[in-house]
Amino acid sequence: MCVAFADSPLSMVMQSARVQRLIEQLQRVRQRVQSHPERTHALHFSLAELRCTREDFDRAMRRGQSKLHRLCGLIAQTYFCGPYEVRSQLVGEVVETRERFLLGETIDPQTLYAVTDSELARRKIDRLGFRLEGRSVFARARLIANLVEYSPEEDRGTGILKLTSRIKGEQEVWNKVVDEIFELDQLVARDKKLCELSRFVKDIFGLKFIVTDGPAADSLLLRLSEREWSEEELKDAQVPWQLTTHSLQWLETKNYQTGHCKRSGWKALKSVVQWWDSTFEIQVQSMHSYFRELQRLNQDSHESFRQRRTQLRSRVAEQIPLFAFYTDLLRWLMGPQPRRGAPPTFPGIVLELSE
Repeated sequence: MCVAFADSPLSMVMQSARVQRLIEQLQRVRQRVQSHPERTHALHFSLAELRCTREDFDRAMRRGQSKLHRLCGLIAQTYFCGPYEVRSQLVGEVVETRERFLLGETIDPQTLYAVTDSELARRKIDRLGFRLEGRSVFARARLIANLVEYSPEEDRGTGILKLTSRIKGEQEVWNKVVDEIFELDQLVARDKKLCELSRFVKDIFGLKFIVTDGPAADSLLLRLSEREWSEEELKDAQVPWQLTTHSLQWLETKNYQTGHCKRSGWKALKSVVQWWDSTFEIQVQSMHSYFRELQRLNQDSHESFRQRRTQLRSRVAEQIPLFAFYTDLLRWLMGPQPRRGAPPTFPGIVLELSE
């Protein structure tokens, strides 16, 4: 049995036959190891095939990002009712002091179609150095989060203050692949202790509206659900007219705005839509909730959220050591600089590499 991503945002970046073959091989070996742990099992990889697989994955991520930003541009030109600015924003942290900072710059929308958001952010973060008191060497910074922000130049009474887009980091994508291979959602649902830690972010490509208040959020979601774009409007946004582009197909909406907010206090309307043969998450959030979230992000909530996810995966790895091995293996095989250092090992699995 192979992993099916048809109903998941992962489908956007897992359509490559090479990526599917890699995942199917890992799935088959997982089943064999868990069925016959006393035997030795081989995982064979061609280095040339891995390079092509990595290229396929990169292209898919760029293609998904391009569609996301074209959707953002289309929505901005529709609902901002005038000129708007596009900015690349990042939240960074000085490594030694753990002080947080926000950094942004205006960017040409065309750049977004050619370079990934993470590449933009890392170019900026890698150029930064911070002089600490009493130190002659500059301290380095690390990336905490990055996004692209679309803001109208004037308030035209639409109730929309800004639109942001966010793309999941590639390591998180591969982590989610391992989650799917091991059917982590079902495992967590069956285990009461794990269920307490099951707050996952499963979207890869998402956009968020910041609006004036709750009623403006409800109004915007209704307008989006009813909107149909003409061929001319799509052309202006550099989008081809198709049955899958002239409107959003609504798959799911959850109201975390009133009465059903999450335990963290996070409030928003959260929807999943399909557009241009791709899956996107749309959040609509009031200005008050957004600034509360931004304040927590500039402090430590983002790190705490990462720690909770890491804690859950660590608990799963205690029960299923193969889970941790697969996470390390995909990082080694498919990372930005693959096969640096010795590969991970696991009892009963032989890793075979060929040219």
